[in-house]
Amino acid sequence: MRQHKLSHAESPEGETLEIIEHPLVPSNTPKVITEQAEFNQLLDELRENKQFAYDTEFIGEHTFYPEFCVIQVGTQDKVTIIDPLAEINLIGFWELLADPAVEVLVHAGRQDLEPVYRYTGKPAANIFDTQIASAFCDYRYPISLTQLALEAIEADLGKGLKFSQWDHRPLTGAQIQYAANDVRYLPLLRELLGEQLDELSNLEHAKSACTQLSDINLYNFEPRSKKLKAKGLQTISQRQRMVVNHLMDWRGQLAIDVNQSIRMVLADQVLVDIASQSLSEPDQIKKMPGIPQWVKDQHAENITNAVATGLADKLPKYKPESTEHRDRLRTLTNQYYQVIENHCQAKKINPAVVASKKDLSKLINFVISHQKLPNDPIAQGWRHQIIGCVLDQIVQDLQTE
Repeated sequence: MRQHKLSHAESPEGETLEIIEHPLVPSNTPKVITEQAEFNQLLDELRENKQFAYDTEFIGEHTFYPEFCVIQVGTQDKVTIIDPLAEINLIGFWELLADPAVEVLVHAGRQDLEPVYRYTGKPAANIFDTQIASAFCDYRYPISLTQLALEAIEADLGKGLKFSQWDHRPLTGAQIQYAANDVRYLPLLRELLGEQLDELSNLEHAKSACTQLSDINLYNFEPRSKKLKAKGLQTISQRQRMVVNHLMDWRGQLAIDVNQSIRMVLADQVLVDIASQSLSEPDQIKKMPGIPQWVKDQHAENITNAVATGLADKLPKYKPESTEHRDRLRTLTNQYYQVIENHCQAKKINPAVVASKKDLSKLINFVISHQKLPNDPIAQGWRHQIIGCVLDQIVQDLQTE
C-alpha cells in the first residue's frame, strides 16, 4: 500500500513514454471494458484476428488461486484492458485461449495461462512465449520483457510498478499504461523473433518448447515441492520429515478447498514445529500458538491424523551419499555441462532453456550409481533433438570409465 501511494503520487498518470512507430505496434490509449456486451464483441474481434497478445495483473498473497484484477490484450491495431472485477462472465475468454486456431502471445506466461484448464477442462493452445522463443535467438534466459523490448526493438517500457494495488478502482493512468505496455510490443517481438528463428533454423525447436505451456501437468499443484522456510528443518529426523510431508499434503489440499494461501492455513514454522514435537492430540493443536483459530476449531483432528499417518508410514530406504561421490558428481556435472553449453551456443540457443545443471546432475547420478536410466525430460522430445547426441556421448563415456 505504501509503495502504491508513493509511485502514484510521484506520477499519477505514469511516465511519458514514447511509443515506437511501427505497423505492428498499436499506439492507442487502452479502453477499459466493464460491460459484458463490449467484452463479447472484443472476443469476436480477437478470434477473427487469429492472433493476440495477453497478460494479466493479479494479487496472489492471500488466496490459493491468484485473484486476477486486470486482463490486457493487444493486437497490431489496439490494446484493450478487461476488468475482471466487473460483472463480466470470463468463460468465453478462457475458451478462446484454448482455441488452437488462435495464436496467443505471452511473455513468461505460465501463471497467466493456469486458469484455462481450471475453468474449461482444456489446456491453453497455440502459445508463443517470447521469453522462451528469445532463448533460441541467443538472448539470455530468462529475460524480462522490459530488457527484451529494449534489446530487440529499442522500446522503453519504463521502470514499471513493482507494487501496485491492482484491485483498487478506478485504475490510474500509470496502471493502465504499465498494463498496456506488457502486451503492446508482443506482436512486433513475435514477428522479429520469428524471422530470427527462421534464419537460425530454430523455429520448430522454439515452438516445441512453447508447447510445454499447454501441458496440463505443468499446472498440477505438488504440495511437497514447496520450499519450506522454517528453523530446525535441517535437524529433524527422517521420521519427522515424513510427518512434515503428510502435513504439507493436508495443508495443500485444504488451501485449495478454501482458496487461501497455504501459509495462511498453516505457517511453515508451525508446520515444522508440529512435526518435530510429534503432536498427536487435538487439544495440543488447539493450545499451540500461531495456528489460525478457524483451523484449530475445524481441523485440529485432521492435523493429528496427518501426524499419525507420517509416524506410521514406511520409511524409504536411504543410503547416504559419500563425500567422494558428491565431489565426483559435482565435478562431472560441471565438466559435462560445459560441453552442453558449447553445443547449444554453437546453435545460438541459450543452454538454460534446454537443461539445467540440476537436470544433468540427476542424469549423471543415475549412470555412476549404476541405476536404470529414467525417462528424463532432457533426453526426450525437442530437448533430445538439440542435445541428444551430447547426452548419448556423456552416458557412453561414463559407462565405459
